Amino acid sequence: MSQDEYTRIQVAEELSKVVKDFPAHRVQMYTDRGIITPHICDAKGRGTIRKYDKVNILEIAIITELREIALTLKDIKKIFEMVDKTGQKDDIWFKPDSDHAKEALLFMLIKNPGRDNMDVGLEWKIDPSKHLPVGLEWKREELEEEKDMPTVKMGESTTVVILNISRVWEKIGL
Repeated sequence: MSQDEYTRIQVAEELSKVVKDFPAHRVQMYTDRGIITPHICDAKGRGTIRKYDKVNILEIAIITELREIALTLKDIKKIFEMVDKTGQKDDIWFKPDSDHAKEALLFMLIKNPGRDNMDVGLEWKIDPSKHLPVGLEWKREELEEEKDMPTVKMGESTTVVILNISRVWEKIGL
């Protein structure tokens, strides 16, 4: 199997470098629940080995990050569906070019997390130092100081989550 193809066990081994003892069955669960789809080869019946790629590993690392801020798998699946609907998934999940020191941020406006009527608004920026989404300019200093994934409470049922895609790529080291 080439360096660009990974079985669920190999995906778990890669993620265990970042998340202690990441279990292979979790990769299976995320796939079975339709949160991620193997990019190389999905199951085509009994005995077929699913093959994942580096972007799948990034997606699972993002799921792990979003779980840390208490989003449910249902909420995360909806976020991933919204990313798919943009038609710009490859641009959003892109691996930044280190020569240009680009940074990619995904801003998620999450209304009613954990509820059936949850709604997500997405905006992504490359090199966001130039401008932040409307409504977050006043948080610039706080966001620039934050190393981990900041969350900004905008009201009782609305939260903004800023996911630094560049940092997640660095974290998984692929």
